[in-house]
Amino acid sequence: LSVRAGDDSAIKSYLAGRLEQASNLNERQAKALQIAQSEHQALENQLKNCQHNLANETQSKLATQAQAESQAKLLAAESHQAKQRALDALRAAYSAQSQTE
Repeated sequence: LSVRAGDDSAIKSYLAGRLEQASNLNERQAKALQIAQSEHQALENQLKNCQHNLANETQSKLATQAQAESQAKLLAAESHQAKQRALDALRAAYSAQSQTE
């Protein structure tokens, strides 16, 4: 500090300048904190949206899978019935052929 001892005016001026610098720094820090908090909130909102979308997509895929499995079971049952009818027709044809001989 290059101030002569007893020069109250210069010391007060110097301290006022330092106080203003500190105040400006505090304001900049407060603004930076506010921006960081705002960005954090936006990221949290994005995360919530992603989680919600993922849950919906998963639920939709599970429903589609369940529907496909149900359809596959139905087709398997229909196929089994068709095979049974074909076997029955073959037995009837074989029986009819045996009776005509």
